[in-house]
Amino acid sequence: MAHYIYIGNDQEDYRIILSNLADQSWENGPGAFKGIGGTVLGDARRVMLMRFEPNTETPFHRVASGFFIVLQGVLTVRDSKNNDILLNPGDSIKVAHSIKSKWQLINTGTTEVLFALVKMDN
Repeated sequence: MAHYIYIGNDQEDYRIILSNLADQSWENGPGAFKGIGGTVLGDARRVMLMRFEPNTETPFHRVASGFFIVLQGVLTVRDSKNNDILLNPGDSIKVAHSIKSKWQLINTGTTEVLFALVKMDN
């Protein structure tokens, strides 16, 4: 998957350059979240790119309000009643602020899953 950065300066020297997502600084989770990492793109504090290695799953954890969209791979989302849905590339899920439940995210595939998380207040 390609990732580009549009840069410029005060002399109006603007260009689009190819950036390697693998070169981003990924924070890997501890303990049960090992194999799951996230990186903030630029100065955006509300937009994060998450990476799940193959055969990785989270424990059940609190759901953050926001908008999630799968960019690569297939992600299984399990709700607190053990109902599963599969999110394929381009699929998205919005979590309302009022949800006080827990969920589990699972990558049972052989390739990593990338998804974007946009945090929202409601």
